[in-house]
Amino acid sequence: FGVEEEEIKQILYDDFQYIPVIKSCAGTTSTTDYELGHIDTDCFPNPCKDWLTIEFSSENEHLKISVFDATGQELKVLSNQRFNAGDHQIKFDASQLPPGNYFYRLQGHLKLKTKGFIKV
Repeated sequence: FGVEEEEIKQILYDDFQYIPVIKSCAGTTSTTDYELGHIDTDCFPNPCKDWLTIEFSSENEHLKISVFDATGQELKVLSNQRFNAGDHQIKFDASQLPPGNYFYRLQGHLKLKTKGFIKV
């Protein structure tokens, strides 16, 4: 992992057999090749009782909108379609959910936004 053979022998012992499994190591980042886009979104009322309205902006793109519980399990896909450019709203019937913390996620090509809401 980038450690010279001589240094390994000093740390371990002189007869240690050095095997160059990895020729070189280089650092990586998740945003080197592209930048993740931004999605404007909000929800109301928060906390909610029976219904949650999710507002978001689209740039004429395909978006998947899902609801998750606090453990990260996807509970429901609210939409998985192309939205015209502009502002949109989706209503979610939360009446069947037990009280607790939940999340909704908007996911598009190179875009991802997750926000929380509370069900009372």
